[in-house]
Amino acid sequence: MISTQYFWSTAKLAQVQSKFVRTDHDQLITGSASVSYRGWDDRNVSSTLIYGSGLRRGFANNEPGRPSVRVNLGVSREFTLADGARWTARLDVLNLFDRS
Repeated sequence: MISTQYFWSTAKLAQVQSKFVRTDHDQLITGSASVSYRGWDDRNVSSTLIYGSGLRRGFANNEPGRPSVRVNLGVSREFTLADGARWTARLDVLNLFDRS
């Protein structure tokens, strides 16, 4: 016997026993893209995009979730010190449009 079965009513428990239940992290589409440009004076500009069609929700995960898009931006520059060591200074903005 599983103790968590008592969190559901008898009708809901019977429903999930007789049909396929999707996992809560089941997305139809997930993708990512990235672009980077190395330009003038050892400077680099980069951006990444992550897309998910939405995590499942609701009872027995039968409702689709909201799609999500995250955009990240980065700027960096390399420096060569007097002793020949190379250092990189970087500034990143994560989740630019503040979407969860």
